[in-house]
Amino acid sequence: MKAIELTINGEVYKLVAGFGFLREINSKAKVQIDDIKQEKKVGMTIYFANLIDGDVEALADVIDMLNKGQTPRLKRADIEDYIVDDDTDIDELFKTVIDFLSKANVSKKAMANLMGTMGTDKTEQ
Repeated sequence: MKAIELTINGEVYKLVAGFGFLREINSKAKVQIDDIKQEKKVGMTIYFANLIDGDVEALADVIDMLNKGQTPRLKRADIEDYIVDDDTDIDELFKTVIDFLSKANVSKKAMANLMGTMGTDKTEQ
């Protein structure tokens, strides 16, 4: 299981891409498939597309979900304060999170497919 660390306000926080993260992110959005009368969870696809597009709110959400279940636990306000801090290199933060998700087993296939569909590789900017 892949993990990275972020240091915020002098505290080191672990971000983990495991099944807990996968279930959490996928539960955020569903679409109805009419032909078979079933729902498909598409949260990962939506969040990853938003990350690639530079959506700062999606970045905060993903960081929060990646830290869920970890100790110490990040507070949402601390994530948001970190993102808006002028000393935070937001481009590097996006790159770090996208690169991490591109390598973690639970998300790398979805990220590769999405980047291929969008015709871009934002990790090389």
